[in-house]
Amino acid sequence: MKIARFAVFLVILMFGPLVAALLGAYPVASGIVAEEPTRGRHILKAQAFHLVNDQDQIRASLALNQDRPTFTLFDERGQARGQVLMMATDQAGITLSDAEGVPRLHLVILPDGSPTVILSDEQRQPRAAFALSPEGRPSLSFMDGKGQVQAQLWMKPDDTVSLDIEKLNAPQD
Repeated sequence: MKIARFAVFLVILMFGPLVAALLGAYPVASGIVAEEPTRGRHILKAQAFHLVNDQDQIRASLALNQDRPTFTLFDERGQARGQVLMMATDQAGITLSDAEGVPRLHLVILPDGSPTVILSDEQRQPRAAFALSPEGRPSLSFMDGKGQVQAQLWMKPDDTVSLDIEKLNAPQD
């Protein structure tokens, strides 16, 4: 019996460091990988990080959503209330949602470089927008329940203000 224990001890002593080295060469099962320090820094890699409270509820998340980075804040009920995200057009955006999780305020930089604030109703339809054109001219748009622009107040290149109202310009029945 003592010989068998001694043999097991020798096998562990000889192969233990080899097994440990092989396991250290592969990512851990959780998907988080700690890389070797680079200039005194450690790099941690994962597809998602979650901040949880004492009840293990997710209150914030940094994750990839369709291969785009997204930082999401959750309320006590688990409803997404705020997001900083990269959109499909590779433009950054911020979205704030109501208590039911419906996105109501959007802050985006459009592909042409125009910063824009969009206010949406409970049905997720845009109802108002404030934008600054690439040339620096502001505009304010009002939309109907279908998200169609009905009126727009904007500054022309000569710095005069123009008001366009779709209903007045539409053909009369």
